[in-house]
Amino acid sequence: MRTQEIPNLKEIFRDEAIGVCAVHVCDGKYVIHSELFGEPTKERLGQAQLVNTLIDETFKRKGVEKLHTWAITDEQYRYNMFLGYQPTGNEVVIEGFDTPVYEFEKVLI
Repeated sequence: MRTQEIPNLKEIFRDEAIGVCAVHVCDGKYVIHSELFGEPTKERLGQAQLVNTLIDETFKRKGVEKLHTWAITDEQYRYNMFLGYQPTGNEVVIEGFDTPVYEFEKVLI
């Protein structure tokens, strides 16, 4: 495991309910960051799931076999699980960030 710098993220989707989804490549892994703004209502979670499915399908068509994401909080952990990611058991170390960051993975193919 190598120490990561805080990534310079590029938005690929923004919505007032779903938030920001950004992708970067880290150690050869496609890492996507999704954030749900506000309360996790059924409507917002449904929107998030729809956007997530579209993003997954786009990467799948490009031949990407797996997507990764990270979680810091319990809420992020649950949100990642809701979106179909599974914990890898790995921890990501980010330079200048002393909170544990947990890695998740989703197999697309």
